[in-house]
Amino acid sequence: MTSDRLARWVFLALTILFVFFIIYASWTPGSERYDVGRRYFKGFEHPHTLLRVHSLRDIATNVLLYVPLGVFLALAVARRRARFLTPWIFVGTLVSVIMEVGQSFIGRHPDLVDIVTNSTGHVIGYWVIVAGVRFYGLDPVVFLGLDTGDKQDAKTQSIAALRFVYICIYGLIALLPFDISVSLSKIYAKLFPDELGEVRIILDPLYHLSRWQQDGLKLTLELLGLVPIAALTAALRGIRGRLSVFPPIYTCLWVAVACEAAQVFILSRTTDIAMIPLAALAGVVGWALIKTWFDLQKVDTQRERTGEEANWRPVVVALIGYGLVILFLAWSPFQFETDPKAVARKILSESNLIPFKEHFTVRSLPTAIDIVKEAGIFIPFGILVSYLLVELIPAASRSRIVLLTGLVSLAFAAIVELSQAVSIGRYIDVTDILLAGGGGMCGAVFLRLFRFGKTGPGPEG
Repeated sequence: MTSDRLARWVFLALTILFVFFIIYASWTPGSERYDVGRRYFKGFEHPHTLLRVHSLRDIATNVLLYVPLGVFLALAVARRRARFLTPWIFVGTLVSVIMEVGQSFIGRHPDLVDIVTNSTGHVIGYWVIVAGVRFYGLDPVVFLGLDTGDKQDAKTQSIAALRFVYICIYGLIALLPFDISVSLSKIYAKLFPDELGEVRIILDPLYHLSRWQQDGLKLTLELLGLVPIAALTAALRGIRGRLSVFPPIYTCLWVAVACEAAQVFILSRTTDIAMIPLAALAGVVGWALIKTWFDLQKVDTQRERTGEEANWRPVVVALIGYGLVILFLAWSPFQFETDPKAVARKILSESNLIPFKEHFTVRSLPTAIDIVKEAGIFIPFGILVSYLLVELIPAASRSRIVLLTGLVSLAFAAIVELSQAVSIGRYIDVTDILLAGGGGMCGAVFLRLFRFGKTGPGPEG
């Protein structure tokens, strides 16, 4: 099987798996049971019963849920014929209609608005990938690291496309939940504390210093959200032999400024001047990570030529350092439970041991974003683990490296979740462990895309 066909089958499989994920999310039983023939079709006889006023957060959640479906489907079918107008954009509508009909049997309300918002999310995801293929040279083959040839130009195009896709998703999340207003009075009101004491337009760069205990985790996550943009920008420059700290900085700056300016008009979002220095810091961090990565690969290349023994110290130090970052995020705000009985009670009665139960029993925008965050934070972890495994087991196939990386990520995530039993306000959730395993495996797949000195893991698997 050629790499091209294999990539199409991989993304087709991911599309099918994500449809099952949507089924699980959409068909979580409700608390009541409805007469399908009477209630469901009556709703379409009187559409106003379905087109009622919806929560914008619920609408945003429905949009976000179907974006990955469009992304996976486009990667599977749009490489050869990347068209914005194609019958494939109606797949999301078909899946959504089936989900809504099925909800009539499990005590949930079928809703025409959900069909519209789900279809919109699918189209957004599909069109983002089509734009990447047509205008940025996105190639799913290299994107998955399946091309064994030394095609630096193909890698450059794929990294550029990956950056484009990431910026699009980052911008979409920044605009959620779409409660847009151009009313000057409402925008002006965001300068003052609301009923919860929160200011929505922060113009004081030192505002968070007195609130670090409450805002420290949020700012850290904002920083981590911008670092991939900086790292991908630095990688592009490094491939072309022009690695510099300035392009990652100003790329992060214009993305942050554009998103913060847009959030002035999003009533529930906060526009924060602190994002400007945070974006500059993210640029430096991303540049430093890629510079270290390139230096490490240069050392590996020289070592291969001279036959020297491998030096695992830099990778191990980086892995330990990033593991500590994950623990920092998991333990924040560092308030710990000292009563062993309370810890045991939390483990036995307050743990979420059914995957996605807490996420989909009551769907919400924060839980949808949390799913993306939990998987994404383990992608760098997976890259580092797989890099180390390739050095330790040079003859291992790619599939074995990916599987082992997933298992290591699962094991570390399980330790992190268990440690949260002693952290006040934190709970054990098996969903986070599964997402970490998936994120780690994605990192192992991405490794080949970011290896420039070698062809990657051993024989094809």
